[in-house]
Amino acid sequence: MKAIIVRPSHPTYYTTPPLGIGYLSSCLKRAGIESIIIDAIRTEINENNLIKQIEEIKPDYVCISCMSAYFNETKSLSLKLKEKNYKVIIGGVHPTFMPYMTLKETKCDYVIVGEGEISLPQLILQGNNKGIKGVYGQNDLENDNTPFEKSEQFIDLDEIPFPDWEQMNPNTYPPAPMGMVAKKYPIAPVIASRGCAHGCIFCAGNQLNNRKVRFRSPQNVIDEIKLLINKYGVKEFQFIDANIILKRDFISEICNLLIKEQINIPWSCPSGIRADCFDLELAKLMKKAGCYMFNIGIESANPEILKIINKGETIETITKAIEIAHSVGIITVGSFMLALPGDTKETMRETIEYAKRVPLDRALFSILDVFPGCEIWQKDKERYKNFNQETSFAKPSIIPEGMTEKDIIRIQDEATWEFYFRPKIMFNVIKYIRFSQIRYLIKRLNKFGLITNLLKKP
Repeated sequence: MKAIIVRPSHPTYYTTPPLGIGYLSSCLKRAGIESIIIDAIRTEINENNLIKQIEEIKPDYVCISCMSAYFNETKSLSLKLKEKNYKVIIGGVHPTFMPYMTLKETKCDYVIVGEGEISLPQLILQGNNKGIKGVYGQNDLENDNTPFEKSEQFIDLDEIPFPDWEQMNPNTYPPAPMGMVAKKYPIAPVIASRGCAHGCIFCAGNQLNNRKVRFRSPQNVIDEIKLLINKYGVKEFQFIDANIILKRDFISEICNLLIKEQINIPWSCPSGIRADCFDLELAKLMKKAGCYMFNIGIESANPEILKIINKGETIETITKAIEIAHSVGIITVGSFMLALPGDTKETMRETIEYAKRVPLDRALFSILDVFPGCEIWQKDKERYKNFNQETSFAKPSIIPEGMTEKDIIRIQDEATWEFYFRPKIMFNVIKYIRFSQIRYLIKRLNKFGLITNLLKKP
């Protein structure tokens, strides 16, 4: 049996190895199935050339990874593949929360709800979904309200083989990592845990695993890092966990192993950490182990907004974490979200002033985007049914009373301008930029309005 796993081409400002696909490929190979990864983001091939490549390989199945932001690209690819009589399987976050819609609109043969490391090999070897938990075909769902269950998943994450790094060699990816800039290349993402234990209403991550978190063993994580260094020459890595420091003993042991085994390469946490899990002792240990940067999800500086979005943290706790990181020399990137439920012009201005006041090194001012799975979406699915990567986090899903879409975009422009166009902040960003990154930086700057700001102050 031969399967192709595809990440379709779609607008994006960073390009990193897709770990989800990598894990699936390794599990297929372990089951005796030939697996070929086609990452159209990395190779920058359009849909027509992607289909030609698939036709040359002649697979038994084409498996497509799908997030809501690029559902339209997934749909287009699936429909064209079905016209050519390919068997198509779609998995990922979008079909996990919208299996009926995915089956109906893409005409694919099957969708996988939840993690696919167990169910995908079973489906391909068996040739149908009979008795396979969490896998649905065209005749399985009667309507959008049909109850569904998630696929069986590995409880012990150490049972899952490392991602298929042979096909996702970090050396073949451009210098366009999460977080925009990095110290050294090649760089590789690593995930040490799965799940999110918190309840932010704008995020679907906590619903993927019902707010339960599973961890790899620290030694298993270290073994993968050593493989990346020794075999692929990786010079930096990024933990992309929802919150790598959630479990104190876990992150401490990883840091101690990095130190003990003299793994002296820089690392960062661009997906973010929680302020309420962070303190001076941990900051010093992370710094000693090689951590030089992390993202901290702040969202809003207004205490009432933090309560509305169920952040579960106070602005005082967040401020203390930023100050601690600054004191030990860890670069902090603050993630803020504008046009949250309850936001006003005044609360958004409060957030901008806060970002400038605390010792943040960088900041990202996104506009709330509502995707399937999060609590906001669950309460009003019809309102948030359109998904578009072009406007993702750049145009508001919620427009506060008395404001317009233009008002919110203008506030985002003001926030970005006021934060970055300060000499110290600008210098600290520029010093990390490599010439080879310019092309990818322009994409990111343009998406979040920075190109406009460079040309004309709002």
